[in-house]
Amino acid sequence: MADDGGGVLVEVVSTSTGDALILRLAGVVDPFGRDRIDYLMLAATEALRPLSLAVLDLSALELLGAAGARALARWMIACAERGITVRLVVAPRSTARRVVVVAGLDRRATVFDDLEPALHRG
Repeated sequence: MADDGGGVLVEVVSTSTGDALILRLAGVVDPFGRDRIDYLMLAATEALRPLSLAVLDLSALELLGAAGARALARWMIACAERGITVRLVVAPRSTARRVVVVAGLDRRATVFDDLEPALHRG
């Protein structure tokens, strides 16, 4: 993972199938890290083409603020426009899970408690 200097860690992982992407966010996604998250997530999505599945793992987030949720929503919309299925991994009963639900991100993507089921294509 790479620290962006604003309190958020970002890790980009391509899966063994090559047409899927795992993005892991850890730390704090707030107004200060929003623009950096926008850039890194879109750049990773563009770099790995063709791409059919993107899994965003938020299970290690300490804080997901409203600005961060808007950045995630923009990325999810950009993925949908490119025909990329997005799945979210968020720890149950976490503050990030509450923000995902309140922001309606769970209506844009299927939410999983763990990474492995999110990667299953069946």
